[in-house]
Amino acid sequence: MKWSNTNALSSGRHIPPQTFKRFTASFDDLCRRVGRDPAEIVKATSLPVPTTDQAVKDVRTLAGNMIAAGIRSFVLFPPPGNDLAALQRFAREVVPAFR
Repeated sequence: MKWSNTNALSSGRHIPPQTFKRFTASFDDLCRRVGRDPAEIVKATSLPVPTTDQAVKDVRTLAGNMIAAGIRSFVLFPPPGNDLAALQRFAREVVPAFR
């Protein structure tokens, strides 16, 4: 069974990498205590779609920190108006760093 949590880390851009790692380790321990295999659980969170050069750099760092902590899926949080250009930029400048 797959399960994802998009709430606990949704404001992740303000959470340091070690906190992500602590959170996912605690979550994995809890899973084991209740008889669940943590590997069967998809850890997911939201990720903002950047709209500026600095935001692109920040989101790359944020995504890298989340991936290092065990996050495997992202729900994109688009800018207001579902800006297609921003989504295309995300696909060009952020996604390739994590393939």
